[in-house]
Amino acid sequence: MLRLTAERLGAALAGSPLVRAELRWPSLAGADLVGATLREAVAYGKHLLLRFDDAPAPAATDPAVADPTVADPAVADPAVADPAVADPAVTARPRAAPLPDAEPPSGLTLHAHLRMDGSWDVRRTGSREAAGRSAAVRAVLATDTWTCLGWRLGMLDLVRTRDEGALVGHLGPDVLSPGFATGDGVVIGARGLAVEPGRAVCAALLDQRAVAGLGTIWMAETLFAERLWPWTRVGDLDEAGRVRLLRTAARLIGGSVTVGRRSGLGAVERRVHGRHHRPCARCGTPIALGSTTGPEVRPDQGAFERVVYWCPSCQRPR
Repeated sequence: MLRLTAERLGAALAGSPLVRAELRWPSLAGADLVGATLREAVAYGKHLLLRFDDAPAPAATDPAVADPTVADPAVADPAVADPAVADPAVTARPRAAPLPDAEPPSGLTLHAHLRMDGSWDVRRTGSREAAGRSAAVRAVLATDTWTCLGWRLGMLDLVRTRDEGALVGHLGPDVLSPGFATGDGVVIGARGLAVEPGRAVCAALLDQRAVAGLGTIWMAETLFAERLWPWTRVGDLDEAGRVRLLRTAARLIGGSVTVGRRSGLGAVERRVHGRHHRPCARCGTPIALGSTTGPEVRPDQGAFERVVYWCPSCQRPR
């Protein structure tokens, strides 16, 4: 879970200058973070933000790196990074800024997205495992004590901290942000879900523009906990129902983070996701498999389908 990853990276790197920094990404080939000190590691939705103080000036020989805000134009423009952001409906979505309320400090932010296969590993500096020789390692950040390796990262950008909004400003409120379930975040998220009232709730929950941090696992677990048919139209739920849904999501994901901190596993037993054909934990009915398009459409039948697990008995259409 990314929240636990951010905590591990922060514990390993914060407060000590980097003695090694390799960003194995075409647009960042000339960037140099050696000597920079990590101020904080933040997870926002599915995005990891590593904020550095006192970053040295990037190499001036590479214009794309000399100005970190244009490190990768295809990613720096959220409308290009996520075609869905170009949808005019986005302008009607309530937003929650992921940046601090105060004026963002100076420095640079290394932004990473794991996509489906990425991960971060922490090793003792000087150990064989910390060498990072594999082609799958896309980032190496090391202090005198610890080395953090970014494996198979799906996205890597370097921007000025004040410009983080160019990368994550289109996201909705983070379901794990402090006070989300009791503050404005859950209301903003609930209203964001309803921007497209004809959309299936399973698809709406995965839209990071409405609420950030939900993937297929917690979408399925949340709908199962609420006994809600995944293809219920969002418009058929009133605001109170959408708020309740997001509060359930926050509770389930937060519980997983708590378990992860205690056990190091970062997971709790899944009641529905990944249990195709296995008996429902509540009623014994075999768990069914569909996609965000519909209960009869398998996720491998379309490039943009997302997998949906549900119980045909506990989660009947209303």
